Amino acid sequence: MIEHFESFARPSTATLGSTGFESHMIYRGYIDDMRNTDNAWTEAEIWNFHYGSSIVFPNLRTDGMSLWKDVTNNTRGFLIQTSILREIARIHDAYFE
Repeated sequence: MIEHFESFARPSTATLGSTGFESHMIYRGYIDDMRNTDNAWTEAEIWNFHYGSSIVFPNLRTDGMSLWKDVTNNTRGFLIQTSILREIARIHDAYFE
């Protein structure tokens, strides 16, 4: 999986051939989900892939169904999702409201 996402990165002349690609497993385990029951539950691996340079993803949707969205503490979602996003922001020294 990591190799697939790394294949989108381009070597940078500024970093002597380095692609600037980084990957981190942020979380592995139980995820709160309304479909969870006493006998069945959701587990996930959450990965953060970061590209240090501008890239173009050739297979992203162009029909307007996908869009960037600001995420803040007030965004509706489960606590684990907010915690994961806060951790990703911390890794990249990014602002998280």
